[in-house]
Parts: sequence; C-alpha cells; structure tokens
Amino acid sequence: MLAARLPAGLMLKVRIPRHVHHRAYEHGGVVLINTATGHWHALNPAAGMLWASWAQGADFERSVAEISARHPGVAPERIHEDAVNLLHDLLRRGLVGTGAHGSTRPRSAPSRETADATTSLDHDLRPGWGAALLAWCCLVLAVLLLVLPFRVTAAVVGWIRGVARRRDMSTAWAEAAAHAVRRAARRYPGRAACLETSLATVLFAAASLRHLDWCLGAATDPYRFHAWVELGGRPIAADSAYLRVLTI
Repeated sequence: MLAARLPAGLMLKVRIPRHVHHRAYEHGGVVLINTATGHWHALNPAAGMLWASWAQGADFERSVAEISARHPGVAPERIHEDAVNLLHDLLRRGLVGTGAHGSTRPRSAPSRETADATTSLDHDLRPGWGAALLAWCCLVLAVLLLVLPFRVTAAVVGWIRGVARRRDMSTAWAEAAAHAVRRAARRYPGRAACLETSLATVLFAAASLRHLDWCLGAATDPYRFHAWVELGGRPIAADSAYLRVLTI
C-alpha cells in the first residue's frame, strides 16, 4: 500500500509531468487533461487544494499540513489518509510522479486574453464547392487523426500549424471557415462533435496557410468539456462559458 510508504515527515516531492495540463476554478475545483491519453479528470475543491499546493512546489507533508491548518475541525490523520489515497490514484493514472528531489512543472492554462485579430490584408472566404470540398476533406482527416493516441494527434496538429503561418487572417474568414466545417459535419455519417469540427477547422485554416489555435477546456456546475478554435485569443463561433485548459 502507498500509505505504508509515506510515513509522517517524509519530504516527498510530488511532480506534475509535462503531459498534464490543469486549470483551477473559482470554487476550488481543478480540471486536468492528460495529453498522453486525451483523458479529462476533475478534482473537487478539497483535492484541488492539494493539487494547487503540489503545483506550487510543496512536498507531500507540507501540503497536508497546509490543508490541516485550513480545516482545524477535521482530524489531521483523516486528511493525511485522504491525501495518500488521492496521491495513489493520481500516480495510478499517470497524472503525477514522485521523488525525493526535483520540482514540479505546473502546466496551468494561461488566462484568456483577447487581441484584435482582424487585418485588412486578408480576403473573405466565399462559400462554394471548393470550400465545401476542403471542409469535407478536413473533417475526414480530423476524424482519422483522432483515432490515433492523443499525444500523436497533438504532435501532428502542432507540426501542421507550425508550417501554416504564412498568411494573415481576419475574424470573418475564421468564422466562415468554421461555418463551412459545420455544414460538412451535418452531412457526415459518423461522429462530428466539437472535438472533430474544431480540429477540422484548424486543418481547414492550415490548408489555406493560415493559423488557428485548437483549444480544449471545461466549464463547471456541472463539469462539461468542449473543444473550439481561437484567433488571437478570441473564440471563433464558440461558447464563452468554457475556459481553456490546453491550447495547441
């Protein structure tokens, strides 16, 4: 048992690996995405306090002491036991690592910043059979990419976007691209939800040598997850209730 390996006073460091990204919410809960697997995880406020302490570099015993000081009405032994169980579960899922030395590498999502992405150098994307065909091809490619392990998908998308920054883009062009993909999705016989359509929109822009950010995030009460595209930090045809956890 992990509890047997965590005697009181052990200065155990809890490391957050680079493939784990997180976002804390006002109520204290934390959302995690494991980019190695593509799986989402949600921590309640109590577990979120421990995670936040580890992300700031506190060792295991110090984090437990901090939580115990905030909740004097709860027996410290109970908090220690719950923290051990949480750490065991996170280790099993590959969301943290441990060691006597080293520091955490928190991958917290940046706060949303908007920028004026409109430029007069771009031309409007006009609807037509060419745009419809490109949208359909990008949607099929997005579905195929999402069959791969998520870490591979993310690496491929990052590479594609890296070679596509050759043309400026207006918000109107980006919205037209998203609309073209949504129209193709209505005729697609398989799954074409937000994950597929947002990735297809990124691919649509890349095929036109333009650059869009692929964003994955969450909203709370209840927890729900979403994927969308942004241009210069501005969501394109997306629900603003969701906060970014990962940007590719």
